[in-house]
Amino acid sequence: MAELDGILSELSQVNKNLGLKNDLLLPADQLLQSRDKRIHVAVLGQFKAGKSSLVNHILGADILPTDVVPVTAIVTQIRYSPLPSAIIQYLNGTEHTVAPEEIGRYVTERENPENIKKVAQVIVEHPAMEELRNITLVDTPGLGSFYRHNSTVTLDWLPYTGVALIAVSAERPLSEEDIELARNVTHYCPEIALVITKTDLFDEEEQERIREYITDSIEKAFQRTISVFEYSVKEHAEEYRNRLKDKLLLPLNENASEKLNTIIRHKTAQAIGQSLQLAGLLLEASKKKKSEKEAISQLIKEIKDNRHFQEREMMLTTTSYKGEVRAKLEELLLPYLPGIRERVERQFSRDFREWKGSLYRISRQYEAWLRDKLGQEIRELDKTCSEDIFRFVRKMADYYQYAARQFRQKMDDKVFQAFGIHLPEAHWQVDFTTLDHPDVSIYRAFDSHLDMLLFFLPVQWFRKYFFLHFSRQIALEAEKNLHRYISDMTGKIILSLDQMQKQAAFFIQNEVRTVEDILQNAPDDFAEIKKNMERLQSLAPMV
Repeated sequence: MAELDGILSELSQVNKNLGLKNDLLLPADQLLQSRDKRIHVAVLGQFKAGKSSLVNHILGADILPTDVVPVTAIVTQIRYSPLPSAIIQYLNGTEHTVAPEEIGRYVTERENPENIKKVAQVIVEHPAMEELRNITLVDTPGLGSFYRHNSTVTLDWLPYTGVALIAVSAERPLSEEDIELARNVTHYCPEIALVITKTDLFDEEEQERIREYITDSIEKAFQRTISVFEYSVKEHAEEYRNRLKDKLLLPLNENASEKLNTIIRHKTAQAIGQSLQLAGLLLEASKKKKSEKEAISQLIKEIKDNRHFQEREMMLTTTSYKGEVRAKLEELLLPYLPGIRERVERQFSRDFREWKGSLYRISRQYEAWLRDKLGQEIRELDKTCSEDIFRFVRKMADYYQYAARQFRQKMDDKVFQAFGIHLPEAHWQVDFTTLDHPDVSIYRAFDSHLDMLLFFLPVQWFRKYFFLHFSRQIALEAEKNLHRYISDMTGKIILSLDQMQKQAAFFIQNEVRTVEDILQNAPDDFAEIKKNMERLQSLAPMV
């Protein structure tokens, strides 16, 4: 560790000499200096990959809210302690402790929508981690959340992550998004593993085909072998859990010190590589600074103009797509209305015969019954159509990711054309939170001035009238709540689009700022830059 400390100190000094930001080496330096020597294992996965259920089952405790309840873009760390507790850390630097079962109030979209409580992260300390006391499990919504809170007090998880578990649902094995996620994570983590969840949905022959497809796809994408584990929390659960723990987690725990050294070396090597690429650009900019000052200024202007053009294009595309969201949802969801109405009316005809008591009591019973039945129907509809709704949002996420990367590629082309140097590879992907469904709202069965009369009306005289009145209300309430669901989903999708646009714009701004700083502030001393580059090159073989 002392050797690595020396290398990082040298790298810090070289970057300072070159005027480069030392945040390039922060991941390795912070990990080296931290008193917490546990290995941080990030559990990642796309929407509905079942990663929260996976973590809970590995630990044998219901610690994380499951994917049934959408989560916000808030990191949750889980580490060992003999006494269970949860530390809620806020963006303003304050914190307080709650019971672990209360974390849903801070990490779910239902109880903390759009993170209105300004939570930075949650740290759960739990005896369930005793076997893995040298490991911290990190549950995170995705890499995009690393950029979501533009605040100096955000407790970024990524610099500390050394191993990544990527949960991939057997229902849709290894999409392009999964491969992209794995590719981004390898930049930060020397070791990654894939966990195929929900294998109980398929028979053995189908599981074998899924496993072969994933293994082949990974080898083609990365030209290397990555560990692949199958998992189900329903069938052969103990066998799957024991294999994952025995083959990956327990060896990590037992060899934590050695593995931590490997992780820091990996991050140090990445920092040196990035510094070398930026130093190369700095060197070429310095060469041309005096002779081609006007050309450099023109290049910076072109990059800024392109940035403003790209941001405007994204804004216009977002506005256009927002205008289509409700119509698309209505086209998808309204055809389900007749079926919902028919099922609820049929069930009402059966259940109403069994209701006893005063008309007032029957009226209240009907309201509760209808709320429950329509709630079931809306939740079932949400489940049935969630993939299609998800595709609406995924389509725009792909657009923002493509737009940001295209801008970055064009900027790289311009820099290469001017200086013969490529920019360091960028590791970023857009992220979005899952979409919650609304509660069902039911109007009173009767107006309030009529409601009081129900105490005095004989049941036997008015039962048929009540049946007809309630039956007519079912159609109205079904239509109202379906439109309410559509309105709520429209609002949430629009909010998600705004978030993704901000993420893409933030990424573009950061990339432009980095290049602008280098081109404008390149030192005049060409020989000094070259000397520092040679120092960087000498550090690489030492890691």
